[in-house]
Amino acid sequence: VEERKPDYDDKVRTSSNGFKGFTVSKTGELIAYSDLYWYNKQGFPGWNIQLCKYQNSYYGIVKNLEGKAGIIDSSGKPLKNFNFNYYEILPNRNTNDTMNAWFFVRKQDSDNYSLINTKGQLKFKDEIFFYPLTSEEIFGYTVYQKGDTSAIFDRNEMKWIGLTPYKTERHSTLSFKFF
Repeated sequence: VEERKPDYDDKVRTSSNGFKGFTVSKTGELIAYSDLYWYNKQGFPGWNIQLCKYQNSYYGIVKNLEGKAGIIDSSGKPLKNFNFNYYEILPNRNTNDTMNAWFFVRKQDSDNYSLINTKGQLKFKDEIFFYPLTSEEIFGYTVYQKGDTSAIFDRNEMKWIGLTPYKTERHSTLSFKFF
């Protein structure tokens, strides 16, 4: 009989018996995860582990007890390039790349986001300056604005769609510069 953590999150299992990963039902529902990733004790299990499927296997995006984010397989082994070396990892579920899983990552809370795939290929290093999974996302397109800089990011193709606004002095209206 597997020992349970005595708290309201009944999906947390103790690591004292060697349980370092997570279990998933046949339908892809999270059954349990190790207390090694019970970083946020205030919230729902989804705040501590986020499942993603890659090459017919489930992986968990987790934070360890030190607050470092990584991606693990169901036994708890970190995925190469995701060995708890990030502050935050978010899946890009919109990508058209069927050969790789892509993730938005930040090394520190103050950093911009980059995209990295399961092979370690990096795109837009520290260029994505706003939370990439905003509620303004429509059909895989996200509008970003920070100060005077605005842009549209295509999460399907993983590229910027060229709009950079600037103010014209003469007319004092907003114009767009295409790149």
